[in-house]
Amino acid sequence: MKEYHQSVWYHTELPDSITDAIIEDTKKYHLETYDATVGNLQEEGSVNKTRRDSDVFFIPPFNWLTGFCYHYILHANESNFKYDLHGFDQNQMQYTEYGPGQFYNWHTDCDKGHSEVVRKLSFTLQLSDPDEYEGGEFQLLNYQDRMYCAPKEKGTLIIFDSLSKHRVTRITSGRRKSLVGWVMGPRWK
Repeated sequence: MKEYHQSVWYHTELPDSITDAIIEDTKKYHLETYDATVGNLQEEGSVNKTRRDSDVFFIPPFNWLTGFCYHYILHANESNFKYDLHGFDQNQMQYTEYGPGQFYNWHTDCDKGHSEVVRKLSFTLQLSDPDEYEGGEFQLLNYQDRMYCAPKEKGTLIIFDSLSKHRVTRITSGRRKSLVGWVMGPRWK
């Protein structure tokens, strides 16, 4: 029996010019940034800078990045998670930037409420070079509550169970840029 892992990551080997192009390409959706919110899927999120402090904007589903990320998500799901999936949450992805002092405390992405559709897989595509910022570690807790860090290499796509606790530690200098999203599936049984 194959061992199940809560997270997998792929070093996509995207050239720097492509990850830089992703940042430039998403700017056309960057009419304004929003203070990131926290909340569950059933209610409107609220700004709570003691839990999360970052700047975000959303990218619509027709952007080419959806297909790029989904290719890796389907591979990870087939080889590891084996979840029943429907597609992206609200059919969009979120571009997130963390600057000095910004962070996101421990949280999960899945609301185990009574909705018929829930987040099952989450992902983060690293867009910044690790030399561009200090702090900003993407940390996860495994099922034994042991903390581990995901790679910071530019172009790395991290896919993880939406039930996994994770956080982004406080940025001490520079800017951390990433693309994040969630894949939905039928309610947990």
